[in-house]
Amino acid sequence: MSKEECLYNEELDRYLSDLDIFTGSPQLCDQPRDLSDVIFVTDTYSRVNGKHVRNVIPITSFNGTKKDFTLVALSRYLKDTFGPQASTPNATT
Repeated sequence: MSKEECLYNEELDRYLSDLDIFTGSPQLCDQPRDLSDVIFVTDTYSRVNGKHVRNVIPITSFNGTKKDFTLVALSRYLKDTFGPQASTPNATT
C-alpha cells in the first residue's frame, strides 16, 4: 500500500495501513474480500493498523543485492504451504 492509500492518525502522528479497504465499498475495491484470506507483507511494520496485526508478515527491507532472498523465500513458503497443490490437515482424501 502506498502512503496515499493509508490513513493519517493524528494521535500517533503517522500514516497507518488499513486493510479494511479490501472489504469495503465498490469505490475502494473491485471485489470485497474476507480479511481472513488477506496477508499484508510489509517492511514498515510500524505503519500497520493495530486491528490487522494478525494479517501482517513483517520482512526486512529489500537491500538491492543479489543475495537478498527474503521475499523469494517467503513466496516459496506461501506457495508450498497454502497454494492450490498444498496438502492441508483438514483435507479429505
